[in-house]
Amino acid sequence: MVQHPENNSDVALLLHESYHLLSDDDAIYTSYEEAERAYNELFDYGPYEG
Repeated sequence: MVQHPENNSDVALLLHESYHLLSDDDAIYTSYEEAERAYNELFDYGPYEG
């Protein structure tokens, strides 16, 4: 997460040297486990076994 270089009031995700603007409905998690829990709560699936 960085300040967007073209608009100081926006933040963006810097990934592979590209800036991706975030919208209000984007979900950002601090860990894979946190994201997986949220996914499982929304879709009522068990953990991914891969």
